[in-house]
Amino acid sequence: RILVSGRPGEAALGLAVLRSRPDRVRKYARMVQAFHRPRPDIELGACLAVQPGVHALIDVSDGLLADLGHILAASGVGAHIEAETLPISPSMRQCGREVDMDAVDASLSGGEDYVLLTCADHAASLALQKLGMTDIGAVTNQRGRVLVREDGRSRPVKGRGYRHFA
Repeated sequence: RILVSGRPGEAALGLAVLRSRPDRVRKYARMVQAFHRPRPDIELGACLAVQPGVHALIDVSDGLLADLGHILAASGVGAHIEAETLPISPSMRQCGREVDMDAVDASLSGGEDYVLLTCADHAASLALQKLGMTDIGAVTNQRGRVLVREDGRSRPVKGRGYRHFA
């Protein structure tokens, strides 16, 4: 299973507010704060690092899909992400509409959140959900392929996050 902590995409939406709707900074203060002062969850990371059944762990600084791609490439596997399970708040959706940015795309491709992304076996994923992590999908045997599904159909994604040296 693939799980994530926090709300990836908040920092990207916060940056979009600062760039295009500075009049909304107070309304979307949580997202602007996520961009200005990301808070890595060091205690959760330390807990996950020793959790039985956790097979991979990375912080999401370049975007969820970009950082998941590092895990997938190193492991020779693929992934299936269910867009409906991404931890997107109603406020994130509203903000996305106001800054003309799809909240799902922000969650998948936005960076600088420093939430944690992990791959774990089924039993461990249940325990991690009790710690507040969100199950967003599964590892597949389709090497290098990431399928994002929404409403039962494949969903195109704008962007794949930050690419170093590209």
